[in-house]
Amino acid sequence: MLSPENYIRQKARSLPIHECWINEEWEEDGLANITVARSHTNGNFTVGMYLIDLKCLGVKDAQYFFNISPLDYRDLMERQSENMEIEKVDYALVHNIVFAGIEYAEDYG
Repeated sequence: MLSPENYIRQKARSLPIHECWINEEWEEDGLANITVARSHTNGNFTVGMYLIDLKCLGVKDAQYFFNISPLDYRDLMERQSENMEIEKVDYALVHNIVFAGIEYAEDYG
């Protein structure tokens, strides 16, 4: 059996995308708070959360929640939306923001 970390490294990308969220002011602020939720066959979710500094540092922070229940996921998203206005977006957008942040930071050391 794989540890949560190894499962995420080896298999999480094959899980279907449930939904993706980003803070509404990310373009103006240059900071993107991104959430990507993927669905497990058991109805649970694995969630990645990323803080991306688009103007300098790239990925400033990242965390995950592995195989959490729908109730725990709903609670997580409620806490996230208490701190900032968030909007549901396509996976392609958040994918591109994360990798653009990494690329930008690499270019400037």
